[in-house]
Amino acid sequence: MTKRLSDIEIPVRFNNYKIFKGDKEFVLKNSFIYFISGPNDTGKTSFKDAFAILQTGKNSIDQPVSRGEDEGFIETKIPGADGKMYLIRHDFTDKTHNKFVAIDEDGKKISNITEFRKIFNYTHFTAEEFFLWTGSADGRKKQREIILNLLSETDKQKYEFLCQDEIVIYDQRTSKGHEKDQLIETCKQAKLTDEQVKELDSIDAYKVQFQDMQKEINNIETNKIHRLNFQERIDDNSVKIHNIKADYATEKTKHLDTMKRVGDDILELERQLKTKIEYRDLESKRFPNWVDGKKAEIKKIETETEEYEVQLVKHPEINPTVMIAEQRVIENKIEKLTLLKVMDESSGDNIKKRDTVIRDYEDFTRNIENIRNSKKDLIATANLGVEGISIEDDYVMIDGFEFKENQISKSKAIMLIARLMCSINTSPIQVIGSANDLDWEVLDKLYKMAEEQGKIMILDQVDRDATDIAIVGYEPKTGIVNTDTGEITHSPEKDPSESDDLTSPL
Repeated sequence: MTKRLSDIEIPVRFNNYKIFKGDKEFVLKNSFIYFISGPNDTGKTSFKDAFAILQTGKNSIDQPVSRGEDEGFIETKIPGADGKMYLIRHDFTDKTHNKFVAIDEDGKKISNITEFRKIFNYTHFTAEEFFLWTGSADGRKKQREIILNLLSETDKQKYEFLCQDEIVIYDQRTSKGHEKDQLIETCKQAKLTDEQVKELDSIDAYKVQFQDMQKEINNIETNKIHRLNFQERIDDNSVKIHNIKADYATEKTKHLDTMKRVGDDILELERQLKTKIEYRDLESKRFPNWVDGKKAEIKKIETETEEYEVQLVKHPEINPTVMIAEQRVIENKIEKLTLLKVMDESSGDNIKKRDTVIRDYEDFTRNIENIRNSKKDLIATANLGVEGISIEDDYVMIDGFEFKENQISKSKAIMLIARLMCSINTSPIQVIGSANDLDWEVLDKLYKMAEEQGKIMILDQVDRDATDIAIVGYEPKTGIVNTDTGEITHSPEKDPSESDDLTSPL
C-alpha cells in the first residue's frame, strides 16, 4: 500500500443491518479521523460496531438483521495489518448465522475464521469500555492483560513468574496469619485462674474414679451372661420337675387301675389267685422303691436349683446407660482439666511460637511487597509505547491515579487509550469511542497521533440538530502539534478562542 492512509477511500456498505434496512453505502476519505455523527437512534453505534465486527471476525450483536427481513450483510474494503487492501464481508441471517469472507488484492479468498482474524489481529475495546472495566475484577483483569501484551516475551515471562511467586507467598502468609491469630488467642487464654489451679489438683482422683467405673461397665456384659446362664438352668430344672410330676401322676393312675383290675380278677379268676397274689406282692414292692427314687431325684434337683438362685442373687441386674452417662460427665471433667494442664505447661512454648510466626508473617508481607515493586519496576522500565501507565495491585494506573473518570480527565484518558490501541493493534483502523467530550485542541493531537502511527480513528458524536447519520472527516485546525511536548502552536490568522464551538469537533 503506497498511498497515504488518509488518501484511501474506504467504502462501507450495509444491507438489512440493524437500522440500515435495504442497501446503505458510506465512504470514508481524506482524513485520519472520522466522526459518525447524527442524532440518537440513527445507527451511529451500529456503524461503529461494524468495524469491530469486520476486523475481529466476531459478531457480538444479537439479531443483526433488520426487523422484517431474513438476511443481510456488512461489506467494506479496508487495509489489513500487512498494508494490503482486503474486501471484507460478513453475512448473517435472522437465525444468527455468521459467515466471514476476505478477498485480498490478488483475488485470494479467505474464509477460514482463524486465517481471517490474522489479517487484522485486532483487539477491540473503546475508551468508554476501558473506563467501565475499572469497576469490576474481571474488567481490571482485561485492562492488565492489554497492558501486559505490550511487554516483550521475556518481560512477560518474568512478570508471570513474579505473579506466581506472589500467589505462593500470599497463600503462605494467609496460612501463617491463621496460625498467628490462633497462637495469640491461645496465649491470651493460657494463664489459669486460682480457681482453675485448685480444680486442676483433682484430676488424678477423677481419673481413678473414671477407670473404676470403666471396669464396672466392662463387667456388666459378663454379669449379664452369667445371669442368663443360671436362669436357663433354673428354667430347665423347672421343666424336668414338671415332667417327673406328670410321670408320677400317670404312674399312680396306672397303679390304681392295676390294683382294681387285679381285685376283680381275684374274684373272677380264683384259679389264678395264687399267681395274681404273687404278682400283686411283686408290684407292691416295686412301686414304693420307684417312688422313693423319684422323690430323691426331685430333692437333688431342688437342692441344685437353690444353689442357682443363690448365684443369681450374687449377680444383680445393672442399668449400663446410667453408669455410662455418669462416666461421660467424669470424662468431660478430665478433658477440661487436661486441657488446662496442657495450657499451663505449654504457655511459654506458645508465646515463643507466636513470636516466631509473627516474624514469619511479616517476612511474607515484605516479600509480597518486594515482588509487587519488582512488577511495577518491570512495567515502568519496559518500552510499552505509552507513557505514565503502570499496574499497581490489580489496578491500571495513569500517573499514579486509578484509571477512573473521577481520577483523570476524560480527554487525557482518551489520548492514552488511543495510544494504547495504536501500540496493541497492527490493524490500521481503530474504533476509539465517543468524541462528545473532546475539544478541537485534543482532536488536533489525536489527528497528529493517527497520522504518525499510520492509523484511521473512528469516533461517534451526537448531533441533535441533524436529521440523519453522516460520516465526517475531521480537518485539523490551524494549530500545529509539537510531538515532543504535545503543545499546540496556533497560527496568527486564527485564535483558538475565536472558535465557533471549542467543545464540539463538528
